[in-house]
Parts: sequence; structure tokens; C-alpha cells
Amino acid sequence: MKMRIRRIVKKEHGFTIIELAIVLLIFGILLSFSVAGGAAWLSRGMLIRQNQGAQSLYYAMQTGLSYYMSSGVLEEKMQEMGLHEEDLAFISLNGGLLPEENNHIEAETQIKEMLSLYVSEESLLKHPAVIVFEPSTGRVAGVYYTDFYMGFSRKIHGVEKIDGGEYAGIGDGTGESNSYLKKNRIGYYGDINEQD
Repeated sequence: MKMRIRRIVKKEHGFTIIELAIVLLIFGILLSFSVAGGAAWLSRGMLIRQNQGAQSLYYAMQTGLSYYMSSGVLEEKMQEMGLHEEDLAFISLNGGLLPEENNHIEAETQIKEMLSLYVSEESLLKHPAVIVFEPSTGRVAGVYYTDFYMGFSRKIHGVEKIDGGEYAGIGDGTGESNSYLKKNRIGYYGDINEQD
């Protein structure tokens, strides 16, 4: 009888090591699923933010160019910016392109002023972006945007460290696949990149 009471009393003092191990194992499994899911959710959220930034800049640029066209000053503005002879212009905003690749510093300043009229979120104009457009027609082909990298390069493929910062390659701006953009968290909006 005493032995039986001691067993009952002894069981009331805590859990056995096996019970604790099982609980910890279950907790660990649940935690691993939630961490993996959380990381994927955060990565997707970053990509959505990048794409929305690119989309906002795309429509702001297209609106500005449409205004120039309807006012009859598109050709004059392109000459003023030194873009009138180009088929496809790559305009770097905030170090969007490496300095040796950026040939349009005056155009960048004027385009930023134009975009500030149409972009409601000012922080978009503080991050690296590359706007690809046709100066002769006033059609925006696409916008690359990032608040993750230092900027972009037309000379590299993938992501490389250059001068202490990470730069993402965009090639000639017409051939990077959607899976490449997604993998490297590069925001993109436009019609020059419909492949995957």
C-alpha cells in the first residue's frame, strides 16, 4: 500500500525524460515548418515590394513621356537630355547603373524631376532603378528597381560584389528571364521581358 502511494506521489512531481523528449521533438518539427514557411513568405514579400516599385516608376515615366508627346515637346526634351539619337535609352536613377555604364547624368536629373511629379511615394526615387525606354516614340520598355542591391550592371550576369556593394546583372535589358529576376529579388515591370 505504501509503495502504491509513493508511486502516485512520485508521478505527480513531473514528467519523465521520454515525455519531455517527445514534446521537444514535436515542438522542433513544428518550429522547422514555421521557420521555412516564414522565410519563403518574407522572400515573396520582398519581391512583391520590388515589383510594385518598378511598376510605379514605369507608369510615372510613361505618364511623363505621354505628357511630353501630347504637348509636342518630346523631341525637344530628348534632344535637351542628349537622348534623341538613341534607339533604346538606359537611364540610371540613384546609381542604378555602375558609374562607367551611366552615360546620361543630365538626363537622370531631368527624369527624376519629371518622375517626382507623378510618383506619390518619394522613397521610390531614393533607390537604384534603371528605366529602359525609346526616346523617339516615348514608349517605356521596362523598369528595373531594387532597394536590396547597390544597383545594376549591364556587363554582368547574376550578382557580383563590385566596389564593396552587390550589383545585379541585367545584361542588355532585354533578355533576363522572370525566374532570374525572381531568384535575385530584382523588381521589374514592363514588356521587354515576357519569357520565363
